[in-house]
Amino acid sequence: MTHLTIYGKNRTEHKNTREGCRAVIIQNGKILLSVEEATGLCMLPGGGVEAGESYPECCCREVLEECGYRIETGDCYLKLSEYYFDYLFINYYFVCEIIGEGERSLTSLEKERGLSPKWVDIDEAIDLFSRHEEWADRDEDRRGTYEREYTALCEYVSYTAEQREIK
Repeated sequence: MTHLTIYGKNRTEHKNTREGCRAVIIQNGKILLSVEEATGLCMLPGGGVEAGESYPECCCREVLEECGYRIETGDCYLKLSEYYFDYLFINYYFVCEIIGEGERSLTSLEKERGLSPKWVDIDEAIDLFSRHEEWADRDEDRRGTYEREYTALCEYVSYTAEQREIK
């Protein structure tokens, strides 16, 4: 597993840590994203680890809640540490496979923002996230989210290339 770090321009001494997990699910050249219809914000499905929950359990729960898919986690290929404000955010990225469907369970904020699953061409997603600096002057949260997801997808491409070489 690769470990990378992103230092936000607005970081201060970190006093809080939040761990989360994100899923990379690709089918037929498309990747599953969670999209906030109200804001247009796109991201890989995932979220925060709850007390007593393993990283794979968190990843599975978050994908089910956000997207309505039951998944099986594969390799955790990336640990990404991000420093923003007084927080250290640590996300673990898993290669996942859909094994069924279930019921979505959105938070009130996710409902308000119209969070929904969307399949997007993998190259389109990489292109979208690669333009993270375009948001620097208007929306630092989106800029940071897109930088995180771009970094994760670039690592995924490297990881899958290495896996093909091994076989």
